[in-house]
Amino acid sequence: MHSFSKVIEDFQFDIYDVPGEVITQQTFSSQPEAFRYCDGLIFMIDPLSVESVRAELEQDGEIGAIENYSTDNVAQTFDMFIAQFKALNGLRANEMSDIPVSIIISKTDVKVVKREIGRAKIRTEFKKNPQKYNNESSACDAICREYLCDILNLGNIVSNVEASFRNIKFFPVSAMGHTASMTEPAAYEPIGVIEPVAWIAKTTRAKNGHLLNSAKTGGGLS
Repeated sequence: MHSFSKVIEDFQFDIYDVPGEVITQQTFSSQPEAFRYCDGLIFMIDPLSVESVRAELEQDGEIGAIENYSTDNVAQTFDMFIAQFKALNGLRANEMSDIPVSIIISKTDVKVVKREIGRAKIRTEFKKNPQKYNNESSACDAICREYLCDILNLGNIVSNVEASFRNIKFFPVSAMGHTASMTEPAAYEPIGVIEPVAWIAKTTRAKNGHLLNSAKTGGGLS
């Protein structure tokens, strides 16, 4: 649960976190209520769970960044969640849900990820191709989607989500900002952590959802 007391006294939203192992162990179906009445879904993908990204980190000498990554089968986890979500909500296998879905790519403070979908890369691509994108937000969405499909080779996951949900948006996120060091001792600062939730709030027109945009976002794209 997160509360924005500085924005409005009684505004809050609840986030229900389902561990990947709960989904893959097929115990998710015993907890139906949260996903029968929720206003949106947030799927998190850890780039470090992809072997090629870890190999690139080693090649670049960023071995210290390879910590606490998921070893779950990402595609299997997505497939099982979507199947169980549809079953809980009475949707047929080929039926699409209108619930908004934020797909976030985490750890964008890690250099090999940052250079592909970091804020600087997104803004550069938008300035180079303004005719291709409506705004920076749509550039961010497209570049993150391309990263998942073309760099991480997770196109099958993207296809499955896009075949199951009508409203989808992709986001780059860092819970840390960057790791402090002797040469760069700045304090940790999250990047883009509010935007995925704010987009869901705006999309569902949730009461007071617009107030999320006035909260501190850590400098991410909205």
